[in-house]
Amino acid sequence: MLSHLLALIGIVVPVPFAEIVGPAVLYAVKREEMPYVREQGRESINFQITIAILYLVAIPLTLPIFLFVGVAFLLALKLLNLVLIIVATAKTSTGEPFRYPFSLKFVG
Repeated sequence: MLSHLLALIGIVVPVPFAEIVGPAVLYAVKREEMPYVREQGRESINFQITIAILYLVAIPLTLPIFLFVGVAFLLALKLLNLVLIIVATAKTSTGEPFRYPFSLKFVG
């Protein structure tokens, strides 16, 4: 649960890629001791990396010619990220594994 919850740092702290740092640290420290943390940490990291890539794609869309599309895309990504983090945190708090609906697999 904590690996998903730590991803909220990126929503609160305006530092690039902050969403990845919290889950990555927890994953690095606890992955050998706790298989559930390894599995859910990997899910959280992979999803946050996917979201970060989508942010990088959306930033050029905020140029004046595409301003509305870019800003709408960034806001939609922020909202989607927040909602999915909350859902993941709620599900994993009961011990149920959570899989994000779309996520590229970077950490295996």
